[in-house]
Amino acid sequence: MAERGMVLLTTYIRREQREALQRLSRRTRVRQSEYIREAIDDLLAKYGEAEASAEAGVELAVVAAQTGLSARTLRRYLREGRLKGEKVGGRWRVDAASLERLLGKVT
Repeated sequence: MAERGMVLLTTYIRREQREALQRLSRRTRVRQSEYIREAIDDLLAKYGEAEASAEAGVELAVVAAQTGLSARTLRRYLREGRLKGEKVGGRWRVDAASLERLLGKVT
C-alpha cells in the first residue's frame, strides 16, 4: 500500500538492473523503492528540478546502510541536532549537507 502523498508508477528496467538492485537491497536491508526514490531525487537535483521533489534528502535506511550506524543511533542524532532532517510521509529524510558532514566524521 502506498504511503500518503505517494503515487504508483510502473517503469521497466533491464533484468541485470533488477538483479543488481535486489542483491543490493538484500545486502543493505534497504527497500528497492527507497533506492529508486533516491535516484529520482538525485536526477531532479542534477537538472535543477529539486524543488519539484517533495522528498528532499536521503531516507534514514539508506543513511544507515551508507554509514554503518543503526537507525536508532541516527534517530538519536536527529533528535539531538547532530544531524538535520525532517519527517516526510512518516519517514525520516536526512539533509544531504548534514549527511556529508556526518560521513566526513565517520570515515
